[in-house]
Amino acid sequence: VGPDWTLFRTRGALAPHPVVWADITRRPAAVALGDPGPERPIPLNTCYVAGAPDERSALAIAAVFNSTWTLALVHVIADEARGGYRRVNARVACDIPVPADARAIQRVASVSKRAHATHDVSQDDLDDAVAEAFDLTPRTRQSLRALAADRR
Repeated sequence: VGPDWTLFRTRGALAPHPVVWADITRRPAAVALGDPGPERPIPLNTCYVAGAPDERSALAIAAVFNSTWTLALVHVIADEARGGYRRVNARVACDIPVPADARAIQRVASVSKRAHATHDVSQDDLDDAVAEAFDLTPRTRQSLRALAADRR
């Protein structure tokens, strides 16, 4: 322990390429924090932090978390909390797939990087990039959109 002002659980936040997401949420959302330094925020309670091996992977993970496809998945596998919220804990996060193909990761990461920098990426653009990375068929996309629409 230490003084009252001491920050705990900072290891993940101090990782070179952390991805942060809310613990309890209606819609999963993540952010890649970027380069370490004094300007980078330190996530505190009610969130999870995972270190990615590199910036491209961190951006791809954040994009997948923010997709409609993950919203549908989370509402199937995550524990319920009150008021329509879900618990996106480490168990759930481990079940969210990440693209394995380097070209797919690069495409998803580039969309995510643009979203992080400009906040000017539509949900459809993000969903299309992630769906292409996982080779989701139009029928699968339609089914997942219907499931996700029930959760918004």
